[in-house]
Amino acid sequence: MAKSERDYLLELWAKNVCPHCGNPIPEGKRVGAGDRGKGGFCSLDCYARYYERN
Repeated sequence: MAKSERDYLLELWAKNVCPHCGNPIPEGKRVGAGDRGKGGFCSLDCYARYYERN
């Protein structure tokens, strides 16, 4: 069964991994919309690039 995008983003949030570039996110440096279901990113650049495809 395929994972939903939300499940994928939640999994990476728990692992502190940026969904765009795959780099680890240092503690206290996560960037995002404040909703775990929308993901956490290592920078505003990664956040913007991830969501520009929509």
